[in-house]
Amino acid sequence: MGKRGRKSSAELAMAPLIAIEPRPVAPTELTDEESAQWEAIVARMPSKWFTKETHPLLVQLCRHIIAARRLAQLIEQAAHGDEDFAVEYYMRLLRALTGQTAIIASVSTKLRITPQSSYDAKVAGTAKGNSSDLTPPWEWDGKRGLE
Repeated sequence: MGKRGRKSSAELAMAPLIAIEPRPVAPTELTDEESAQWEAIVARMPSKWFTKETHPLLVQLCRHIIAARRLAQLIEQAAHGDEDFAVEYYMRLLRALTGQTAIIASVSTKLRITPQSSYDAKVAGTAKGNSSDLTPPWEWDGKRGLE
C-alpha cells in the first residue's frame, strides 16, 4: 500500500530516477563520413528506435547515402568541369544515382524513418478532407453567401 495523504515538500523536491537509454554507436566498420551520417540519423529518432536487428540495414543506408553524395559530386564535375563533355559517362552517372536513390528510399522505408512508413490513413484522410478550395464563411467579402 502507498502512503496516504499529500506528498511532503521533501518528497516533491526529489526528482524521480529515470533510466536514460543510450543511443546506438556507429560501428567501427563505417568510415568517418558514414559514421557522421549514422549519428545524424540516430539523433533524429527516439533512443530505442534502432534495435540491434536493424543495425545492418542502418549501416547500409549510411553507405548508400554517402555513395549517392559522391555520385552527385561526380555528376556536378562532369556537367560543369570539363569542356569535353561525355554524354554517355554523364548518363551512366545519372543511372547510378537513380539506383542509389531507390535503395535509400527502400531501406529508409523499411527502417520506418520516412513519412510514407509512418503514414496514418485516418489522420491523412482528415487532413486531406480539411483542405478545400471553398472560401470559409468568415472570409466572405459580403458579395458571396446568400446569392
